[in-house]
Amino acid sequence: MRQIFKNRFIKPYFFGSSNELSRFVRNLGEVKELWLEDSVGANYVCYVCRESLSGEVIFCLSFCSEEEVNDLNLIHWSKANLMVVETGKTVQLINEDLIVIKVLDLTYPVIGFQITPMNNLLVLEEGSMRLVDFEGKVLMEKVFDLIEDFELDGNTLIVKTAEGIESVKLQ
Repeated sequence: MRQIFKNRFIKPYFFGSSNELSRFVRNLGEVKELWLEDSVGANYVCYVCRESLSGEVIFCLSFCSEEEVNDLNLIHWSKANLMVVETGKTVQLINEDLIVIKVLDLTYPVIGFQITPMNNLLVLEEGSMRLVDFEGKVLMEKVFDLIEDFELDGNTLIVKTAEGIESVKLQ
């Protein structure tokens, strides 16, 4: 299934070596590309963004990861006009010109991302949360015991840990 945003879709490709990835990108022809620095891992990932109707390649974004392919997250933050890409070790905010706006180092595995009603990005990890604005500024950061369950109720994050339940009002 294709998920289309702004008349584009992103298709992930996965490779076992940097040589395979390099050959694939070369075969795409003249294309705008970004390699995410400081990414480490045995899995080579390439997200190819294409025009939804013609299939023309708009850009490709590549990195390495230790994470399994299905465990990585990618979201288009439409009001901020950013892509939010998880590499397994970092979360990176990238604009349409393929400029990395902000790199957030991860401490725990990512549970997921959510754009809040106030148009901020919630990055929820298994033991922490961060709220980030569209410029990459961290507005709020909180560490928890290992999260067992959570719920979003409007602008409130409710987290259940072994220590109890905690509510966090998101800005």
